[in-house]
Amino acid sequence: MESSLAAYIMNIAPGKKRAEWHQKGVHRVLRDWAQTRSEWYEFIVDESPVGVAVGYHTYPSGLGENGYDTGYYFAPDLDPQFIERDDSEELCTHFFNAWMQQIVSIIKEEQESTLFSPKEFATLIAYRNPYQSERKAADALEVSVGTYRGKVGRVKQKLETAKATLSTDSAINIESKDDWSGSGYAAALNVIDRVPEDRLPIQSVHSTSSDRIKLDDIPVDDLILDG
Repeated sequence: MESSLAAYIMNIAPGKKRAEWHQKGVHRVLRDWAQTRSEWYEFIVDESPVGVAVGYHTYPSGLGENGYDTGYYFAPDLDPQFIERDDSEELCTHFFNAWMQQIVSIIKEEQESTLFSPKEFATLIAYRNPYQSERKAADALEVSVGTYRGKVGRVKQKLETAKATLSTDSAINIESKDDWSGSGYAAALNVIDRVPEDRLPIQSVHSTSSDRIKLDDIPVDDLILDG
């Protein structure tokens, strides 16, 4: 995933998701520095001003064909003067660069765990974001409105496929061996014909169409054993 796409995703994602990626990035840098830059690591975790001195923004590099922001990138929000060290600027710069690399990696990992390509993943978030119009999202993704609409269509299709997959998996995820046999779900054809499809499979009092009783004269709910 390109850094520019990750920056746009970070810009439009829900606040809780942005905070999750933000904190995961910090955590991974600290974990790495504990092994490779122990002196900086010890200073950072012990000095609360560092939390104020290191931050980031996402900025656009220009405007798209519809007049909206495009070409997002991460930019440091650094104020090393809060840190009383000779190498404060170097520390902040290294931390920011490592942090942004981790954020891009984290967003990429989440995208790759889904059915979506990088731009489809961004499209999913943009489509859900109430502040992203079609034209604004198209410009940010550097595509035409028509191409963006096509991506939204593919995203919706993949979501429906995922839902169907989960539904099928849930239906066959059965622990009881007895339930695998399928016995007991018998019903006469004229009973099945009268039951709404979303209530199938059913168990009927009368299991074959050869019953001499005229089933059409009996209310269907009186014929269904499992309600």
